[in-house]
Amino acid sequence: YICPRCRSLVCNVPSKCRTCTLNLVSATDIARSFHHLFPMKPFQQCEEGGVCVGCRRKNLTIAFRCPDCREVYCSECRVLAEGTLFHCPTCTLLEDPAAPSPQDHYTHNGTASGAADADGDVMMDTS
Repeated sequence: YICPRCRSLVCNVPSKCRTCTLNLVSATDIARSFHHLFPMKPFQQCEEGGVCVGCRRKNLTIAFRCPDCREVYCSECRVLAEGTLFHCPTCTLLEDPAAPSPQDHYTHNGTASGAADADGDVMMDTS
């Protein structure tokens, strides 16, 4: 490895550069610890049932709301978001201007009726 500050050779990371004392870590180490640096806000339990934006389950007896995007999740999708993904999937979609909206995602992935043409393209009937 090469120290980005002084260009000295370094045998291992994570370590400290012996020349300039810069702390050196790999991109993998940073990615693994990223969710600890910026923890997500915990979902809040809400009264309304509604529909889970993650799995589209209806009539939820226990529902949770993201404090940022205000979308509703079931308990299983909440556990996935908070314990595995470490971020709200809807908030991630909303941060990316090129990403389809959550409603577009479900319209094009099976909750609306549609038929495929010869090329495999699906024309959706959302009425």
